[in-house]
Amino acid sequence: MKFDQAKVIASVLKALAHPARLRVVEALVSGPKTSADLASSWRVGQSTMSRHLTLLVQAGIVEAHNAGQRVVYRLSQPSILRCLSGVRELRAESR
Repeated sequence: MKFDQAKVIASVLKALAHPARLRVVEALVSGPKTSADLASSWRVGQSTMSRHLTLLVQAGIVEAHNAGQRVVYRLSQPSILRCLSGVRELRAESR
């Protein structure tokens, strides 16, 4: 693996390395949502949720689309779910 490739992968893993962002990814599996939808479902402040979503967008995991005055977020790469599944399997095997 080239160093540049490793940097890209590391940035994706870093973006996923927070429980709230993992929950966002799993919530978006069921379909697009606004930051308000996500924030209210977990009683998190709008600004906190926006920061998490910004990191996920920057990592290329989530896409943001304008829908009128709202921004709607969706998974940009559903294949990220295979990564999460692999981590779950790794964790289950180590117990």
